[in-house]
Amino acid sequence: MNNKNLFWFNTVTLVLICSLFITGCWDQKELQDRAFIMTVGIDVADEGLGATGSPPYEVSVQVLKLAAGASEKQSAQEAKTYVLSGRGESIFEIIRQLYSNSSKALWFEHLQAIIISRKAIEKKGLKPVLDFFIRDSETRWKIKLFTTQNKVRQFLEYQPPTGEAGGIFLDELIDQYTRNPEIAGRLLDLGYINLLLDTKKEVFMPQISMQKKKIQITGADVYRGNTYLGHYDEYSIKGQKFIIGGVESAIIAVPYPPGTDTIMALEIFKIVSKLEPHVNEDEIYFTLDIFIRGNVGEKQITREVIDLDDSKQIIAFEEAINNEIKTNIMYGLNQSRRIGADFLQFSDKLRAHYPETWARLKEKWSNIYPTIPLYVRVESHVRHRGEHL
Repeated sequence: MNNKNLFWFNTVTLVLICSLFITGCWDQKELQDRAFIMTVGIDVADEGLGATGSPPYEVSVQVLKLAAGASEKQSAQEAKTYVLSGRGESIFEIIRQLYSNSSKALWFEHLQAIIISRKAIEKKGLKPVLDFFIRDSETRWKIKLFTTQNKVRQFLEYQPPTGEAGGIFLDELIDQYTRNPEIAGRLLDLGYINLLLDTKKEVFMPQISMQKKKIQITGADVYRGNTYLGHYDEYSIKGQKFIIGGVESAIIAVPYPPGTDTIMALEIFKIVSKLEPHVNEDEIYFTLDIFIRGNVGEKQITREVIDLDDSKQIIAFEEAINNEIKTNIMYGLNQSRRIGADFLQFSDKLRAHYPETWARLKEKWSNIYPTIPLYVRVESHVRHRGEHL
């Protein structure tokens, strides 16, 4: 074989060998052959008992509607999702039963949110409700969890005014916690809540409700195992986030001058908080130091009674902000004490700084925690009075 023929022989052989590695996926599934689940809603039936003597589950799934070749105008007008529902003793079994209503395979790889009714948690327990999602290979740890007092299906049928699918809307809604400190959104996904359940700690879940046909986050529910401990309202959540350093940005509005019905607001752009335990023989107490910088964001005053160039008036405004934040912090702390759930990291701080004291008190911490004093110091500084003033 001459060199030219050898060259072509080697070339053809190489191409044939390479073609073995660039063949199509034999088990591929096209997008149009899949039904992507965006949200799952879990409730219990109002009537009837299952084989175990407890009410059966009612499970609804929100499925993304893939419209082939639809125009932009049609896509904006049409619903992006549809809802399938079933009833039974096992969530996994119900999901499989839904195939009788779907011509496409149901996929959980893009699941964004799980909504569980408070009634379902109380009747079934949070760990059993989440067990299928924890075990399934398609679900991800970053799935957002919500609880509600209402029937769940209405949230899955809701069509967001922004046009995206409902599951994506919920996922992005909870992410607004960085802008609104009244939203409980940090470390509240499936993976973190599973960790809390495994370590037998209290679970903190944001609550949603339907108000004037719109979804709204309305505080958070607290559970210990299957037991509902109580509810944190929005003002309480903001106060607790000041304690644990969870506030990234906030607007604090106060009556100013004090005692009047006029309002001034501070836009916080920097906040540093430091929570420290102190042990003095048998006395235990905590100190919280908060340093804040911000700008005057608004002045709701019809007459010019405040001179923002007057340092004395700025100092008085800063003191009004300090007092409001202290009030908010103590409100959040008292809510936590009333419920008896230490989400404020008091036990973690004490264990880290005074391990011997913690070892002596950990068995009776639930009784000691509500009695421990917290001394708060807030220092606010106004940097600017406004961009265009």
